Amino acid sequence: MLLGLLLAYIGYVASLVFATQQAYHLPTGQALARLGMDSTSWLWQRSAVSVLLVCLSGYLRYRAPRRRVRSLDDQKQAIQEQMELAALKRQQRQAQAEGAIGLLRGALETARAAPAHTAARSVTHQESEGDADAATPLSWQPLAPARPGSQGDLTNQGSRNHTSVRQASRSS
Repeated sequence: MLLGLLLAYIGYVASLVFATQQAYHLPTGQALARLGMDSTSWLWQRSAVSVLLVCLSGYLRYRAPRRRVRSLDDQKQAIQEQMELAALKRQQRQAQAEGAIGLLRGALETARAAPAHTAARSVTHQESEGDADAATPLSWQPLAPARPGSQGDLTNQGSRNHTSVRQASRSS
């Protein structure tokens, strides 16, 4: 509070001196004499406030809080907790590595168990010419079991008709 009042006084006098200088086109000394102040006392007041501000800023500068000195038992407890945490992390990494190894082994076993006939088959000359009888037949399976007396019989008849059409086109 006291500092605020002191700074307000210095600011008020400085602005009054500056306004007098500008209004009457006077130097600082004559403006102070016109206001009834001695230039030496004005200089001392400003210097005292400057030194006070510098000292105050040095006194109030930031100081890091002191660290709490931990007892030997606290330090041992902290080290023990860190060791337990490190052991748990090591177990976690080991479990992750074992899981990844198991996954790779399963993938290798699956790849080894895949049949060899799934490799790409070469296309014969007759197939490339478009002869449908030379192509490897695809297995046909119904999507749903056929009901007796319904479309199941028609499907078999249709495939027989398709075969007979193919045989007729071959003979011509």
